[in-house]
Amino acid sequence: MNIKISYPEIQSLLQSKVKTEISLTYVDDQTIKVGKAFTVLGIFKTIGLKLRVENVSGDNIVLAHDNPILVKSAMKIVEVSFPEFLPNL
Repeated sequence: MNIKISYPEIQSLLQSKVKTEISLTYVDDQTIKVGKAFTVLGIFKTIGLKLRVENVSGDNIVLAHDNPILVKSAMKIVEVSFPEFLPNL
């Protein structure tokens, strides 16, 4: 079975959960890059993370990422800011 979700649907879902604007970029058939734009001291910068679908099984989607340090930091922020979003941490 194939399930297809459009980029605008994914982006809208993620933005509604994290309450901030993010960007999605196509990398390949299993990978997207999720980015967040910042302005620091007048310099515009985008921080991004590549997410790859490794496996889909039942209700679970296993994702892999390319930056463990960035993910640990981001997950800590999400855990503190949105505890209801990640109840199993």
